[in-house]
Amino acid sequence: MDVQTQSSGAAVFWVIAAGVVLAFLSALAPFFSAGYELRYGVLFAGLAPYMVYGFAAPLLGRGMSLSVGILLIAVHLWLVLGYRPAGTGSYLESAIFYGPLLLALALSPLLLVALRKPY
Repeated sequence: MDVQTQSSGAAVFWVIAAGVVLAFLSALAPFFSAGYELRYGVLFAGLAPYMVYGFAAPLLGRGMSLSVGILLIAVHLWLVLGYRPAGTGSYLESAIFYGPLLLALALSPLLLVALRKPY
């Protein structure tokens, strides 16, 4: 295995690891004044784009997989920081739930491009 393949695999790993952290942070909801509650639906919705990315990234070139990963992290970070409810809103009605699902849907053609790539 050459150095470029190893660095590409490491970059894909760090993109997915950052996405798991973002999905976990978006799924934590304040629960009264005592602590936090983990919303499983929001967690699984937040993990959906990284599952699609994880399937497509090893099949793509290093530059394309890294640029798509950075864009994915940036959009998801914007959603988590900008649209996370303060504790009174419903998570299932906000962009924190539907945003990652739309990101996974937007990444689906990338998986088709990766699968059509000749070897």
